Amino acid sequence: MLDGQRQGLVSLVQPGRRCYRRLVARATLSTRVNVVEQHLRELENSFSEIRDFRVEVRVEFADVRGEMREGHGTLRAEMREGHETLRVEMREGQEALRADIRGGDEALRAEMGTLEQRLRAEIRSGDEETRRFMGVLHEEVLDRITMIGER
Repeated sequence: MLDGQRQGLVSLVQPGRRCYRRLVARATLSTRVNVVEQHLRELENSFSEIRDFRVEVRVEFADVRGEMREGHGTLRAEMREGHETLRVEMREGQEALRADIRGGDEALRAEMGTLEQRLRAEIRSGDEETRRFMGVLHEEVLDRITMIGER
């Protein structure tokens, strides 16, 4: 038996006697029933406290679960918003890059056109010089042939 039971029985027995077996043996049936009923009430109170605590824990757990769902929903919304913002920024960046490339292409084409004109001018001047030199050589060859024929 528990200390509470012992105290319940001890209070019924005369003071000064401490033998537990004698206390239980001398206690009447109604006293024993009263002690057992008292302990049952205490157990019922303990069980009701446990049930109340269990309900409180369930409520707190449900609150935490709701807060977590709400937090996850908020996080997902923020991620979607960030994703869309990133998409817009990337599109703008691509458009700017394409514009830069187009501008670079136009500048490159203009520079290549200038180089082509300079190269053609150099080729023409080289062709004229080559023609002149060929004319000189041709006259020289004709002079030599004439000199060989006179001999």
